[in-house]
Amino acid sequence: MWRIVYCACHDTMTGGLRTMMHNDLAEEIADRMKDAGCRDVMLEPDLLPVDGEAFELKTANKQDDARSDIRAEGFWGKKRRAFFDVMVFTPYARSYSTRSLKAIYAEHEGRKSREYKERILKVERADFTPLVFSLTGGMGPQAQAVIRRLGGLLAEREKVSKSDIMGWLRARLSFTVLRAVITCLRGCRSLNYKACIGEVELAMSEARLCRDQAA
Repeated sequence: MWRIVYCACHDTMTGGLRTMMHNDLAEEIADRMKDAGCRDVMLEPDLLPVDGEAFELKTANKQDDARSDIRAEGFWGKKRRAFFDVMVFTPYARSYSTRSLKAIYAEHEGRKSREYKERILKVERADFTPLVFSLTGGMGPQAQAVIRRLGGLLAEREKVSKSDIMGWLRARLSFTVLRAVITCLRGCRSLNYKACIGEVELAMSEARLCRDQAA
């Protein structure tokens, strides 16, 4: 099913639509951090400017107007600030066709860490975690660790079982992605839009669906 969605919307997953999916996920996670009792939760916080700090990595972001996606105090530890940066990628992109999901997640997490982690550790004196999600609803290892931690904080605060909270939390994140995908589908319906029958049939075959089931 997700492959059919990708074939229908892959041409529109640029510009505003991709940004919308990214922003919706960041807002959802930030709202749940507030519910979990984290303080000073903020979207797109400005990072402190670099003031003579030396970075080992050449890829470290040194721009004065640099931002992360989320900031929260008390997430990993009491009175400890944490920064997060969100990314959503399409696992069925042709450039990923010969690679495993594990390798793709590792690449994106590594790139985000190389860009932000050293600066945030040295300048902000805070923690940094990349949050990498796929269009199919999956998430990278570090994002999984964050969601488990968030689920534990919510369960403790709401006095409910962690397993129930985790199911609810994962469902909310999945539907956040799905809503954005549906918008992408609607967005590609223009007067000049022509369905690519070959790609749809391939996706249906890979998803083990027949025409009667899809009707």
